[in-house]
Amino acid sequence: MSSLISDLRSQIDAIDDEIVELLAHRLELASKIGVIKAQIQRQILDDAREEEILERLSQKGILRRDQIEMLYRQIFLLTKEIQEEG
Repeated sequence: MSSLISDLRSQIDAIDDEIVELLAHRLELASKIGVIKAQIQRQILDDAREEEILERLSQKGILRRDQIEMLYRQIFLLTKEIQEEG
């Protein structure tokens, strides 16, 4: 049993590594968007875009809307921070 747990944890670790890499890539793209927004004097906060993302992901039916919101509210905060630094 402990070998099975260890194997499953190794799989989780690999997934976590991928998540962090994808998140870093997402933040790089957000930083570029932040630079563009600054150039065109557009505000960082875009509630409509955030809602669009939440709705699109909720429609996939993989996670509940509240679970997606819990995760993505933090991602949105990171994104805003990166764009403001941009």
